[in-house]
Amino acid sequence: MKKTNAILILMVLMMSAAAFALTGYETPDQKSIRIKNTRYEPFPVEPGNYFELWVRVENFGSSDITNFQFRLVPEYPFSLDPNEEAEREFGLLEAGGQALFNFKIRTDINAVEGSNPLKYEYTFTGGKWNDGQFNINIYTLDPILSIADVVVEKERVAPGEEVGVEIKLKNLADSTLKDVNVKLNFVEVVQTATGFEMGNLPISPMGSSDEKTIKIMEGGAEESVGFNLIVDSSAESTVYKIPVTITYNDMQGINYTKNTIISMIVGSEPDLVVTIDTSTANMAGKVGDVTVKFVNKGFSEIKFLYLTLEENGDFEIISPPEVYLGNVDSDDYESADYRVYVSPEAKGEVILPLTIDYRDTNNNHYVKKLNLKNRIYTSKEAKMFGIEKGNSVLGIVVLLLIVGGGLYIYRRVKKRKKKK
Repeated sequence: MKKTNAILILMVLMMSAAAFALTGYETPDQKSIRIKNTRYEPFPVEPGNYFELWVRVENFGSSDITNFQFRLVPEYPFSLDPNEEAEREFGLLEAGGQALFNFKIRTDINAVEGSNPLKYEYTFTGGKWNDGQFNINIYTLDPILSIADVVVEKERVAPGEEVGVEIKLKNLADSTLKDVNVKLNFVEVVQTATGFEMGNLPISPMGSSDEKTIKIMEGGAEESVGFNLIVDSSAESTVYKIPVTITYNDMQGINYTKNTIISMIVGSEPDLVVTIDTSTANMAGKVGDVTVKFVNKGFSEIKFLYLTLEENGDFEIISPPEVYLGNVDSDDYESADYRVYVSPEAKGEVILPLTIDYRDTNNNHYVKKLNLKNRIYTSKEAKMFGIEKGNSVLGIVVLLLIVGGGLYIYRRVKKRKKKK
């Protein structure tokens, strides 16, 4: 009896299986979907740029799939333009068949570098929606490290002076940089008649190295490196361009080199001493010459020196009031001559209002107004100091009278001796 029941149960199960097969029932393994991105270009994706994504859908089951629907669900940093459809349909996906979809996707400019998820959903045969995601690698192909600012401790550095220089760097990308090395190159390329020659700048590091290193710079970070420099005492006044070489590595181990320059103004404000060198215009009511001397005691050359003498009630200008002297080298001098008539009422001293206009080597413009003091002597003072001699006619008359008197006395004495 038990054996008979077992046989009956087995027969029922076999009949049930046959019946299910006839009605088309399939196990989950017989209908399978595989979704993957075949590729995306460019690779890697750069922040702020578009990329194209190709999605392949495979039916590796044993039966067909109908009404297959696929859609992207982009979240930050990904988005689709209004003319790009997020959802795609495929009516019949046969067993062993596949479909290929293409999307154009925008990446935000501020996207964080690294692997970022791009979500999607799909459904078929009116079933529920399933979800998944692709991992998209975002990476800046050429990390940008720039010099954000250069701070020189002094606007102008005089020859022989020390100065601090701070270079501020900014990582413009989101990727982390490491081993950032900043090196100052104190060399210059000088063009000659036969080609180019390398020369040394008159600037050197002082108490520190000519290069500094920053171990890590996060994306968007700013860092600074400082240098202490000294200018040679013989340096000419001009703008010096210092070559800077910056090397750094990204987190992938790729090395980058950036060459740029920073500038430093070497020079000092011109030290121009202006005095009256000689003057014969030192008596009231008379004409004389005034020689004005310009001595350049500074490091910087003086260029385009232009003079303007203005009249006042104490004197009149007979010669041209404006004089152009041009350049005055360091440790050198130039002179300008004026012919003037001193007013008869002038006493003590006469002020000569002189305006000087010039530029230094770095083309800085200077205009200065000076009051030069010209001494006026009385007739008595002039004779006392030998500036003016006595009346020459009167002197001659007196001299003739003395000589004549002497001759007269001499002859009278001589006649008396003869009579005796």
